[in-house]
Amino acid sequence: MNTSRWLGTVLGLGVGLVSGCSTSPIDRAPREPANAAAAAWPGMRRDGRVQLPNQWLLDPVGRQVKLGDFPVNIAVHPGSRFAAVLHSGYGTHEVVIVEVMRGRVVARVELDESFYGVAFNADGSRLYVSGAGTEMVMEFAFRDGFLQEERRWALRTEQERGIPSGLAVTPDGRRLWVANLLGQSVSELDLERPGSKPGEVILGAAGTPGKTDGEDAWKDVDDEAITKRARALLETLNREAPYPYACAIDAARGRVYVSFWGQASVGVIDLATRRPLARWVTEEHPNEMLLTASGRYLYVANANRNTVSVLDTETGRTVETLTAELTPGAPPGSTPNSLALTPDESLLFVANANINALAVFDVREVGKSKPLGFIPTGWYPTSVRVTPDGRRLLVANGKGVGSRANRNGPQPGLAAPATLTEYIGGLFQGTLAILDLSSREKFEEQLVGYTARANACQPAKPPLVLEPGHPVPLRRGQASPIKYCLYIVKENRTYDQVLGDLPQGNGDP
Repeated sequence: MNTSRWLGTVLGLGVGLVSGCSTSPIDRAPREPANAAAAAWPGMRRDGRVQLPNQWLLDPVGRQVKLGDFPVNIAVHPGSRFAAVLHSGYGTHEVVIVEVMRGRVVARVELDESFYGVAFNADGSRLYVSGAGTEMVMEFAFRDGFLQEERRWALRTEQERGIPSGLAVTPDGRRLWVANLLGQSVSELDLERPGSKPGEVILGAAGTPGKTDGEDAWKDVDDEAITKRARALLETLNREAPYPYACAIDAARGRVYVSFWGQASVGVIDLATRRPLARWVTEEHPNEMLLTASGRYLYVANANRNTVSVLDTETGRTVETLTAELTPGAPPGSTPNSLALTPDESLLFVANANINALAVFDVREVGKSKPLGFIPTGWYPTSVRVTPDGRRLLVANGKGVGSRANRNGPQPGLAAPATLTEYIGGLFQGTLAILDLSSREKFEEQLVGYTARANACQPAKPPLVLEPGHPVPLRRGQASPIKYCLYIVKENRTYDQVLGDLPQGNGDP
């Protein structure tokens, strides 16, 4: 498996590896558990909602455009007519062009590799895509929904490891900044000088290489991407490294902002000198950023908290911290990972991957923002955007809108049909949700209903009274016979695949 597909599998599928292959009443009639009335089997329900294996429900709003394997990012064309959706999952990496108003796919372009980065230039004539393990950026001419005239910009040799991720084009279209996730650096490309050597700003040290027997240790490995992965496995994790993820250009102040996954901060770099200027504190695992039109405020999504940091770019201080969780006081786990503002910058949308919902805030008065409600999405929203004309809201749902069994997947002693592949990594088929945005007054009315739908999708709360002898204590400090918890992970394998033949469980052999 090549580097970015391995990385995409770990980051994109890791939250729900056991989920996609769970059984549903449509696929088979399961054996009845002791308490049949309480069972909630994954799959489509009679009320139209979808039950997930983790007990959450899906009840998404908007038109759903079927895409492909794990869409991770959306770039909206400045003209609002088209959206470029990047796929970086287990299957073929690609850019899918969707005509927004009609909700239809008009073009697909396969990529060798990609990871997160996709961006139009200011006039929409060019599209840039990160090449992940190929260590390059792909450039395409964009005309009427089609990508043409591909040009490749090499950032380094493919033997080196940088993994270009987030991209940002300067407003004049002359330069492109690239965050190198595992290279602990950012690169600058001069787009007017094809073939020129990229500039690079080193932000921190990578992992410490493990002991090897020199280059001869790798002579039998033909696939360079596998070589890079193998080398990475021999490294000692550098817990102080920044892991730069996304970039945002502040042309008015001559800066580029870079979110640091590993350091709970945003780096500030001088556009002219390429010198690091400062680091501004956020909360854990900052990822996508959004700069206001004036450049005064920078919104930063913090995935390992349930928050968004609002930074004042004049001082670098946090003006306020927005909480995007469905349940007040919830532990970390909502995973906010993408941000979008309406053109008038009055509404902020926050995609929360793990609770399948967008949080909506009134941000007209920065420092005194107000939570307005939630919008239910598909499974694992990875990207949210508002079209430049302000008329539509777009959401990429990484795992789509449903769950089903892989009856023809790998099974001991039974070969799958040669024409059918149902490996769990490719079972998730993402969608693009398109939601028409109404006037502010009407939208807030709609949001009341949307919020109720999002809340109704949460798992049912456990009973407050447990049966006598139940091993799980109701309150902290109470006795329990449980001494150890073992968390067993089988890569990309479901319960049925590993334990489905045991009579004690409710599996399907």
